[in-house]
Amino acid sequence: MKKKLMKIISFIFVLISVFTTAIYASDNNLKFNESELLITSENNIQPRWSWPGTAYLSNESYCNITTYNNFWKDSPKVTNGASNKYSITVRAINEKGEIVCPEQTILPGETVKLNRINAFEGKITFQGKATEKGDYYISLT
Repeated sequence: MKKKLMKIISFIFVLISVFTTAIYASDNNLKFNESELLITSENNIQPRWSWPGTAYLSNESYCNITTYNNFWKDSPKVTNGASNKYSITVRAINEKGEIVCPEQTILPGETVKLNRINAFEGKITFQGKATEKGDYYISLT
């Protein structure tokens, strides 16, 4: 019984090694320029979340707009709604209160791409303040 079981296990290992070798060989036939692939992946960061909504912003200090957990590298885009009368200034901070995206001022109807946020940065909070206090429509992607 032991000999038969050992033969079956050996046969399974041989099959696995044959199939993985065939798959590996077929993957090696693919030709691409690795440096181009890396550059492309760096330049095309896809947003992993979206937040459109209205937030109350003060003109004296930063107010929290929204928070999300960052698992991927991201370069968020922030839009100051066209219906807003005044410009807004936004920034992003991590859980420690460190600024991960420096402040940028956005005119009504304009979209700005913030600096890259590294993967696994943790909980990211977007904050904003406005020229005049009030409710502002903001879109983050």
